Amino acid sequence: MSETATTTEPEQQKQAPPSVARASGSMAIATIVSRASGLLSKVLLIAVIGAETLGDSYQAASTLPTMINELLLGGVLTSVAIPLLVRAEKEDGDGGESYAQWLITMGTLILGVGTVLAMAGAPLLTDVYISDSPDANPELVTAFAYLVLPGIVFYGLTALLSAVLNARHVFGIPTWRRC
Repeated sequence: MSETATTTEPEQQKQAPPSVARASGSMAIATIVSRASGLLSKVLLIAVIGAETLGDSYQAASTLPTMINELLLGGVLTSVAIPLLVRAEKEDGDGGESYAQWLITMGTLILGVGTVLAMAGAPLLTDVYISDSPDANPELVTAFAYLVLPGIVFYGLTALLSAVLNARHVFGIPTWRRC
């Protein structure tokens, strides 16, 4: 009888999700560090590049991957991926492992194709985006866009892997990214 009690007790401890207070605390610390490092990077970027035409051109180009990510992926990953991962975790025999791998593989493929298309259309994207900005240099914005548009893959993978971690009750790690 004591043998049964010792084998089931560790199994129950492994399956229990982390406490809300502990998860919230680690998320709060990670968010504060993330925001502070993001602010520091922006201040250093302005110090190095400047706030004139070069800075305006870089700022216009660096918002393109974020904008494309939010338009195409922002709500989809949050509202669709997490519920599907949780359902697969509960219903699949492997705890949703194969579904998570499939989702990451397909997500990477789609993000890669989307990034290639965005880079091919970089001149058009920059013309549309900076049409109202007199301070930005279109050629310079396009040159910067070629450098920063591959970030679409990384933004998307960050969101996708965060969804997988959140579905597995790991909340602290996704908050340790720089904003």
